[in-house]
Amino acid sequence: MSSPVPRSNRRGPPTSAPASGAKRSRREGASSSANLEAVYKKVLRLRDDDGPFCTPFMELPTRKELPEYYDIIKEPVDLNMVKSRIDSGHYTDINELFDDLDLMISNARYFNEEGSDIYNLATEFGKHIQRLAEECTEGERVSLAQTIVEQPVQSKEAPPPSGRKRGRPTTASILAAQAAAAAAAA
Repeated sequence: MSSPVPRSNRRGPPTSAPASGAKRSRREGASSSANLEAVYKKVLRLRDDDGPFCTPFMELPTRKELPEYYDIIKEPVDLNMVKSRIDSGHYTDINELFDDLDLMISNARYFNEEGSDIYNLATEFGKHIQRLAEECTEGERVSLAQTIVEQPVQSKEAPPPSGRKRGRPTTASILAAQAAAAAAAA
C-alpha cells in the first residue's frame, strides 16, 4: 500500500463530536468488553480479494514520518488505538467504538488524495464497517456476540443506513450523497 497522499482542497478536518451535540442512541446496550472485542476482531477480519482492509490502518505514521498529517488531522485514530481503548474500558457503549472507526475512515479519506490507494481502501473499508454497524443493530439484538458470529459481512453494496437521525454522517451516507451528486452531474 502506498503512503498517504495529501489533498490540496480541504473544508476542515473530520471531527468526532456529533454535530447536534447529543449522543446517538443507536447501537446502545452492547457495551461489554467481550462484545466490543468481538466487533474489533470482526473489523480486523474484513477483507476483499486483495487481502485484509485493516493493514494500513493498524498504526498511524509517526509525526517524524508525516508531520503534515498531524497538522491537518486533529483527532488521529488507528486500529491499535481502538484496541487499546477497548482494553482500558474507554468506550461506554458501542456507539463510541463505531464513532472512532468512522473517524479513522473519515481521516484517511480527508487527508489522502481522492483516487489514491489509501483513499480508495478507506472508502471500501468504511462500507464494510458501516454494514457491520448495521448488522449489530438489526432485529431484537439477541446478543451482539451472537450477531457477529452468525452474520458474516458480505462484499455486496451496503444498504442505506436506517434510523440514524443525529450525529456525524456515516461513511455510507457520505458515499451515497457523492454517488447521487455524480449521477446528477452526468
